[in-house]
Amino acid sequence: MRHGDIVARLGGDEFAIVQASVRNTEQTASLAARLVETVSAPYAIDGNRIDIGTSIGITLAPRDGNDADKLMKNADLALYRSKSAGRGTFSFFAPDMDREAQARRNLEVGLRKALSEDELELHYQPTMCLDTKQATGFEAILRWHHPERGLIAPDELLAIAEDMGLLAEIGDWTLKQACAQAARWPAAMHVAVNVSSPQFLQRGLTESLLEALAHSGLPPHRLELEIAESVLHEDPAVAILLQLRQLGVRVALDGFGSRHCSLSSVRAFPFDKIKIASRRRDVERSRETRAIVEAMVALGTRLQTTIVADGIEDFDQMNMLRSLGCHQGQGYFLGPPVTAANAERHMAQGCEQQQSAA
Repeated sequence: MRHGDIVARLGGDEFAIVQASVRNTEQTASLAARLVETVSAPYAIDGNRIDIGTSIGITLAPRDGNDADKLMKNADLALYRSKSAGRGTFSFFAPDMDREAQARRNLEVGLRKALSEDELELHYQPTMCLDTKQATGFEAILRWHHPERGLIAPDELLAIAEDMGLLAEIGDWTLKQACAQAARWPAAMHVAVNVSSPQFLQRGLTESLLEALAHSGLPPHRLELEIAESVLHEDPAVAILLQLRQLGVRVALDGFGSRHCSLSSVRAFPFDKIKIASRRRDVERSRETRAIVEAMVALGTRLQTTIVADGIEDFDQMNMLRSLGCHQGQGYFLGPPVTAANAERHMAQGCEQQQSAA
């Protein structure tokens, strides 16, 4: 910092630095990099280590605006880009950020409309028995066909919903729709629904579940809730899971092995199912990955927990997983997400094949 530079708190956890007579962007970038490094250093408060980070948005006058309001608006857009890239980064404003922000605002308006006017839909991806090639259930996957952009990728859709605080509301909608659809399926079929952290931790989750089950008439044991390992880090997680178990619904741990899932997560709660990430290259080439799959299958047998390999992409990968003792799987090779009508046709064909074999 230089003599004459201004540092101000804008409110909450937002601060601003105003500099005059900046010679070049390199000078500003150097300051931003030093700020990121300084703030990221751990703090000791009452004997506890505190790690925080910062994201920085930068605007330059007169290039990015001639008045304070314009410069602050563009700095916010640059800050949003930095936050999207991950903690500990800085970004200079660029004109495309304004266009991106407008496009995102349009998507937000469209998403609210889609939710209120029932324009969202669910597709269903089968979980298959690797031995019989028969579906054992289907996972509900959210789809939104935007009138102008077409199909919005699920990751983008959920990111927008999270920013808007709509994840829990959309989760409740998904739950009701999936239960209503699954109630029409054969009695042996279950439906799996992903539950986001905001939805999982909301106070009304149990009530939403009871309402969805009562309205649809779906038996609780045919509903399976998939949660991410990160949810288990929250204080009330196990208590909530026990409530769900008391309702009779099945609970699955999703994405084991994809990030930081550990055996402590498996020990935290007696899951009915554990879905393991089975990247093709890792399973085929890594002895360590194969050993992990074998260990998980053995653990599942001991705990009476179903192990499902997620992400199966081809025949060789499927056979490899089956040889390791994994007998249930999911992935585009086994079956992509399809409409509700096509899922029902898939089930009908499976029933016909079983009857013919008998």
